[in-house]
Amino acid sequence: MTNNLLDLTQEETNLLNDLKDPDYIDPKSNNNHYSFDEEIQREILSLITNDKYFLTQSFGLIKPSYFTNQCHQLVSKILYKYFETYKQIPSKTIVLNELNQSIKDKEDAIKAFYIGEFNTVYKYYLPGLESREYYLDKITNFAKGMAVKNAFSKCLEEFSKAPESEETWVNIENIIKKALSVNRNFDTGLDYFQTYEERYERMKLKKESGDFFITGFRSIDESLAGGGLARGEIGSVIGLPGTGKSIFLVNAAIANMHRGKKILYISLELNDDKCAERFDAQLANPNPYGDNSTGISTKNLYENKEYVFKSLEDYVADKDQKNCLIIKQFPSGQMGMAELRAYYAQLIISGYQPDIVLVDYLGEMKDYPGMPIHESRPKMVRDLRGFAVENNICVMTAMQVDGKSRESIRMGGIIDDDNLAEAKGQNRPLDALWSINQLQEERECSLARVFVIKHRDGKARFICHIEFDYNTLKMREISQNKYTTIFNRYKNEKQITVAEHQSKLDEVDRIVGGNKNKEKTQAAVAAFVDDVGYNDVEDAPIES
Repeated sequence: MTNNLLDLTQEETNLLNDLKDPDYIDPKSNNNHYSFDEEIQREILSLITNDKYFLTQSFGLIKPSYFTNQCHQLVSKILYKYFETYKQIPSKTIVLNELNQSIKDKEDAIKAFYIGEFNTVYKYYLPGLESREYYLDKITNFAKGMAVKNAFSKCLEEFSKAPESEETWVNIENIIKKALSVNRNFDTGLDYFQTYEERYERMKLKKESGDFFITGFRSIDESLAGGGLARGEIGSVIGLPGTGKSIFLVNAAIANMHRGKKILYISLELNDDKCAERFDAQLANPNPYGDNSTGISTKNLYENKEYVFKSLEDYVADKDQKNCLIIKQFPSGQMGMAELRAYYAQLIISGYQPDIVLVDYLGEMKDYPGMPIHESRPKMVRDLRGFAVENNICVMTAMQVDGKSRESIRMGGIIDDDNLAEAKGQNRPLDALWSINQLQEERECSLARVFVIKHRDGKARFICHIEFDYNTLKMREISQNKYTTIFNRYKNEKQITVAEHQSKLDEVDRIVGGNKNKEKTQAAVAAFVDDVGYNDVEDAPIES
């Protein structure tokens, strides 16, 4: 042997031709190794030893044990350890020194084999090798496969411990998610000064394609950059019970369906038939506020079923995709993120791929087991946003507000993000947050105000005025002037009504105060109630 192990004698070279790696493992015998032959493995290792981009991308993805050749395993281990410490590719001399140190106790013939293989690896590298992306894709897929395989084993082990526990299923979900997240772990990001033309081209294409998601209220949608929410984003509407949160989501669903988007509407309150009726009423009344309205309400759909059928047939007649809306009911408290992901995966397999998912509503989702609500709810919102990113879709949902909101509204205030019930941190993962605000007087004249609390990418902190059609359960945006006109007209009419009833009230007071006859008293009260319609304005039965 010569002193310099890089310089092999002819005798040593001849020896290497017949010598096999004593530590060689047949890749077919161990599924933890690559199925690639050694030629490919040499090319991969040559990229790791010489190409910083490849080394960076493969760091944490390729494990030394994946190689079938023990020399390759050892060299890759040296490379990754050095890179982790110094963030640089070690020189050939440094790797050689570390290799010599590692094999110093081996026989000379084995040492010769390692050094020969070491030299071969370096000779395989070709600067600017175009196939590096090919190899990166190959090793990425392999690493994912191995991660999923190992995850299944862990899941079975977890299941065997406590198959009936909800916590078990949460753990299994997390194991699978972690396995599926295996990917190249480094992305240099956007090279700002080198990509401005590309960025603006993408902006143009996005705008032209209409690949964004709207609420159906022009002032809100136009205030968002790009005209609406993007894929991977989540928006939520909040408000008191009965103020129209579900109507808001149905309106948004239909507005996006009009634009050719595929809708998945998940109801956790109403059964799917009742939920479908809300869509029926709107689609059968394309202009419920105008003269062309059919006047078909949710209460008389069956009596007008032939017209409803014709409206629905006409709606899809000119559409390429007839299946553009799926309504799915889950029992209240029975759908968590694990159930949502499982159902969505099955839906994709069945051939239906939504563009937007609407969840009505988050408060009826199943909380994470063993986790207090103030932790579970923010995590649920984060996971819903993650779900949107993972599947390249948009998500819209609704949330309840706290008890203080009612008093705030009565005092003329606005529901804001600090009014969210159960957990204050729910708003942070949201890309958009809107609140529906409605005084009792507004409710009685079918008005409300939508306050834009948050737009991560757009204008916020302004009011959108809306009008309800309670027959068709539809809402539309109106101008502030029209809102004021309707509201003032209502107040004037209410004052007149109060004046008209005052004389009757006086008569009731006279009878009650001056006559002890129980039957006459009851008759007077009944006559007044009959005339007014209800005991108190706040008890008026208005559908929402």
